Amino acid sequence: MVKLGFIKDADQSPPEFARVYIAATEDGKAPSAEVRSWPNRDGEQLFEVVFLVPRGEKNLGSWIGYMADTLMRMGWDHWWIDTLSVSQVLDRYIVDAVASWGDAFWPLFSNEAVVLIQVGLQREDFQRCAERWAKKFPHLQVDEEHDYERIALELEAQAQAEREKRPTYRLLRLLQSRNRSH
Repeated sequence: MVKLGFIKDADQSPPEFARVYIAATEDGKAPSAEVRSWPNRDGEQLFEVVFLVPRGEKNLGSWIGYMADTLMRMGWDHWWIDTLSVSQVLDRYIVDAVASWGDAFWPLFSNEAVVLIQVGLQREDFQRCAERWAKKFPHLQVDEEHDYERIALELEAQAQAEREKRPTYRLLRLLQSRNRSH
């Protein structure tokens, strides 16, 4: 089973999730992959794999099998897809590019994993895309437990509600609104 979750950007990804990035290479070159690693500011080791593939959606079929096979052989069970890189390599609007990538990738990827989709500002579009994949491919499921974007929004809303309960915050807001009206 592959559980699909969401992150707004790289900063929302927990450190145990490796980044999967796609970069364009020259046409006619065989696809290849490079694994990179570095410590973050907390001393935790971060990992990414960069797939170097030919640019353009027309070339997707020439490398998608290599990508799926490589990720399965690596055994990574927590990773996130850099959706902007998919868009740049396929030369398409980000949501359309990721939809094409997933339609080609998910039938080939059969490992148990938690995969996060970087949503940026297109949360609703990527949510619909993931739900469509889950209906189309029975080994996929959208998993709220790994919806870090939603969790971050809920935590921020809770923090804002707590701040608004404090008398000093309400007084500050009242004074700010009075200053704007003069």
